[in-house]
Amino acid sequence: MVLPLLYGVLAGWVVAGAITVWALLVFGFLPAITAVVSVSALLLIALFPALRRSAVVYSKALKYHRAEYLYDLGNGVEASIAVNTYEKKARRAVSAWLQRKLLRSSFGALPVASFALLLAGTDWIMAFETIILIALMVLLAVAIGLFTMLRVARRYCYDKFGNIRNIRNI
Repeated sequence: MVLPLLYGVLAGWVVAGAITVWALLVFGFLPAITAVVSVSALLLIALFPALRRSAVVYSKALKYHRAEYLYDLGNGVEASIAVNTYEKKARRAVSAWLQRKLLRSSFGALPVASFALLLAGTDWIMAFETIILIALMVLLAVAIGLFTMLRVARRYCYDKFGNIRNIRNI
């Protein structure tokens, strides 16, 4: 699951990072290099652990819940629909992780970042808008990364029955 994880991180980072930097530059808030470096760091810090957690849950679900998969196949469900249950488990794991992470960051890192923006000379409305924009872009990056990671995993790491392919055949 390393390759799908890296594809997911790259897709979420590039798309959400570009949108965030563009929005910050349109506001005329930050110089270009400061926006790129700070937004990249914030997105990667939030994106990689969330997708890593999802990859672990997805892999373990395929490995340990084989009976559920075979039960679904025995009841006439197509293989792609049976594998969808594993993707739902991965989405639930990311959702729970994001709720904990955002709760922690809303009481910890976001007020500190807002205070740093206020110390840098911005008004409080611009600081609030910037923090909300970055929080929304983290959610967007995780959603794009998760979608990309699951598509790449289904395409390259697993066969049509949900079994892990041989690494040499990928």
